[in-house]
Amino acid sequence: MDSSSSSTFREQTPLAYSEDEPSSHDQIGRKSVAVEKKSRQKQDSWSLMSMNYDSVEISLVRVVGRNRIPVIPLTEICVFPDLNIDNPGRANSPRSGASMQVYRGLWNGCKVALKYMRIQAFTGEDRVTKEEAVLKYKKGLNNIVHEVDLMGYKPLRQHRNITKLLAISFGSAEQALGRDSQQGKVIEALVRPILVVELAHESFADLGLFFDLHNNKSLSDPMPFDLTASLIADIADGVAVLHSFSITHADLKPENVLIFPDPASSTGIVAKISDFGLSGCDIGDPILIDRAERMPGSETRGGTLAWCAPECLGSGTTDDPQHESPRDIYSFGLLATYIALRGRHPNTYAKDLMHVKLSDLMAETATQLLATYCSDQPLVDTQWSKVAEIARTTLRMKPEDRIQTLNGIRRLLYN
Repeated sequence: MDSSSSSTFREQTPLAYSEDEPSSHDQIGRKSVAVEKKSRQKQDSWSLMSMNYDSVEISLVRVVGRNRIPVIPLTEICVFPDLNIDNPGRANSPRSGASMQVYRGLWNGCKVALKYMRIQAFTGEDRVTKEEAVLKYKKGLNNIVHEVDLMGYKPLRQHRNITKLLAISFGSAEQALGRDSQQGKVIEALVRPILVVELAHESFADLGLFFDLHNNKSLSDPMPFDLTASLIADIADGVAVLHSFSITHADLKPENVLIFPDPASSTGIVAKISDFGLSGCDIGDPILIDRAERMPGSETRGGTLAWCAPECLGSGTTDDPQHESPRDIYSFGLLATYIALRGRHPNTYAKDLMHVKLSDLMAETATQLLATYCSDQPLVDTQWSKVAEIARTTLRMKPEDRIQTLNGIRRLLYN
């Protein structure tokens, strides 16, 4: 949705009242007018938003075709019903989100992850009309289109630190299991894509689970510096290639950094960036250059509060710095600190994390925490100073005070 339509949706124009004290009859009449006007505004807003998303299915077809993503029949996929994120006892499974469900499956003899949209996320709320449910689903589908477009772009699809999109199918995992529910009949006729992506590590699928001792019992304390450096450098390389194509991820956090086995790596694992539904592209981005029109919602939005840069803490507009790549630089600095502190969450860095961010104290706070943690660890000063340098140069309050690229991070850590 463009900024003008977003503005239209949010604004509620107040009625003009005279300075004279109105009679009770006038008050009742004006209340009726206000209710009618608000109802009409809501209808107009839904209509405007619906128009913006009317062609989202066509956009999905175009994106899949342009990027030459294999389209496979649902019958070729074997879904493992006992290996989904909602199954208790599977804390190490691929994580699902509020609107996305993730199953494990088998395709072409290889284990894969299957991501598809939850019908319940769009039909489960009370008092949701058919029109509202359809629109919400189409907005979610627009995020899928955007993610497919980015993951399908050849330079990204071939990068070592970007999660690979292998194929796409249509339907639902329940259909593949032969037990499709009766829920969501209101939108059952809409396009329901399933993203077939490479399966992450089966013991610790993402960076958060990697630091969870219930899933990663072999995690040593302290971690070898080679492992710390490898994880930080992998994330830096993944973010750097996104930025080289003017793509802002906008939601960098441990859950969106997947861990994969990698026999070729000295550490045995590799970290890859995932979940591009909130990512945004600059208008001149080469990925979007062939489009007849810009997809609604292709600006960055959202994010996770603890991992956000200071400029993202306000509401802002699509012209604000929160929609530019420096926000990723800041989030990367938090991730690097998180890794060096062996999975310590930013919410524990200070009593008032937001105050620390907005007072430009995060770099100082992070380096102090690193110094305290590393003082008792068998790390030479030069190793600790490399991570501290990353914190000092990425965790500045003003975007212009941060380093502008992550291309040199791997070299910094290994030289």
